[in-house]
Amino acid sequence: RFICKITVSGIEWDCIETKRGIYMSATVIKLIALALMLLDHIAEFIPGTGIFFHHLGRLSFPIFLYCMLWSLHYTHDRIQYFKRLYLFGVIMAIMDLILNNVVTNPYAHITNNIMIPLLLTGVMIHIIELLQSAPKEGRKWLFGFLILQTVSIILCILCSGIFGLWGVPA
Repeated sequence: RFICKITVSGIEWDCIETKRGIYMSATVIKLIALALMLLDHIAEFIPGTGIFFHHLGRLSFPIFLYCMLWSLHYTHDRIQYFKRLYLFGVIMAIMDLILNNVVTNPYAHITNNIMIPLLLTGVMIHIIELLQSAPKEGRKWLFGFLILQTVSIILCILCSGIFGLWGVPA
């Protein structure tokens, strides 16, 4: 039997109760995580909202992580999935950089980018699975991942000398 309906822009998603428990679609789970993330952002950027919003909002990352892992398990092309996560991570990083240069108040500094941690977690899980199923290819992925991480750390150190710690020219 249906126990709830969530309607967004005329599209309905259902929660279903069965003998074994309540089941929700991935979209319903993501909408719950999105609402929790909104509470966290409200607490972050609106003074005086209280710590309770932060506590509720911090539940959003594990929920998004669960959804990412579920999608990683069922995707037919992990490389394309990783590319999409990377693309949205870069877009979010560019928006953060632009906002941090427009609003130069150090207390309003924005570093909210969930996509890159999700991407790195997905890649590490993919590498672990490859090391178990195809060790030779897994070692190639691991070596490439370590090289990319080393290069990115070096680039971050070099860019921090140019742009400063907050994204504002040094």
